[in-house]
Amino acid sequence: MRNIKNVNITKKAMFGLLILSFTVLSGCASVPMAKPDSDLQAKKFNAVPGKSSLYIYRDEIIGSAIKIKITLNDKIVGETAPKTYFNIITDPGQQKFTCTGETTRNFVFDTKPDQLYFIRQEMKMGILVARCSLYTVPEQQGKMAVNACHMAQSKLSE
Repeated sequence: MRNIKNVNITKKAMFGLLILSFTVLSGCASVPMAKPDSDLQAKKFNAVPGKSSLYIYRDEIIGSAIKIKITLNDKIVGETAPKTYFNIITDPGQQKFTCTGETTRNFVFDTKPDQLYFIRQEMKMGILVARCSLYTVPEQQGKMAVNACHMAQSKLSE
């Protein structure tokens, strides 16, 4: 009986060591970050008159070693890493976001002027790399998530 318990404990210890090693070796993806004052300004959540304010965020650590490319209306926004977001000010109308991981996902929706929109990028396990999906969330949920993230530098503002 004692030998069986020792084998089970050894298997659990080895599994735990394997997970810890993978976590340490895989690290976290990093992306260029916006200036801290831009992050603070965006987190005031002020609507821009006549424009749509879009917040796209990635609040999970799943797939933390993977950067995910984001486009808006076929223009590159940048790449997300865990706990990052973009704040994009755009003309109202139809918006098409695309995220590219193991698969490419499109998310199309209409925006109105003077409004804030929060789009969550959800990560899922893939076969070779992470998969992503995009969807809108209620304003309060979006604000809480964005406040826990840091603004990534957008290529749209360059």
